[in-house]
Amino acid sequence: MGHQIHFYMLPEDRSAFIRLVQEHDPVVVTLRDSNSSEVQALADLDVGDKKTLCLWNRRLLRSLKRKWIPDLGYFRVDGLQTPTLEFSSSFKATWEGKPALGQGRLFGDFDPYLGKPPAQPFDLIFADPPYTKAYGSLDDDPLLTDLIPFLAPDGLFVWEHFAGQTLQNRPGWEIVRHRTYGETGLTFLRFSCDI
Repeated sequence: MGHQIHFYMLPEDRSAFIRLVQEHDPVVVTLRDSNSSEVQALADLDVGDKKTLCLWNRRLLRSLKRKWIPDLGYFRVDGLQTPTLEFSSSFKATWEGKPALGQGRLFGDFDPYLGKPPAQPFDLIFADPPYTKAYGSLDDDPLLTDLIPFLAPDGLFVWEHFAGQTLQNRPGWEIVRHRTYGETGLTFLRFSCDI
């Protein structure tokens, strides 16, 4: 099915976000839809808020082509069949006569790839809701064990959870920091075989 995150982001924030992503991983930014199957990196990211971008991490997927969509009459990166992220920008609007900012969206489906560790593990992994409803306690959730092959040595794992939930020390995991923001808690963890 895929997962999505909605956000509000000004154009300058969008540029900073994409720069940050590209500093950490070999990410190509391209248009999701095109009149060509060939995927080329965008030289200018200022494409407006009407076009959907595609973030392609070459570490996860070495090559990428768009598929022809006959009903639409153009080629599209298939976000449900590839480990790519669709990035729809926030947009400026008017609400009740006042300036407003509409939601942007990140969408991807990485579930089929989660059992396959990448060639190079990640320095940072962020896990957001649906929290740990199935397990009740952060300590009972198998996520920490499942993530070990994906996290680089001394990599950082940021776990978003309900503020009232806590995590006891788990073997191999060091709690680096914990922060609470309203009803949301963030726990920063580092895994080390030497702990």
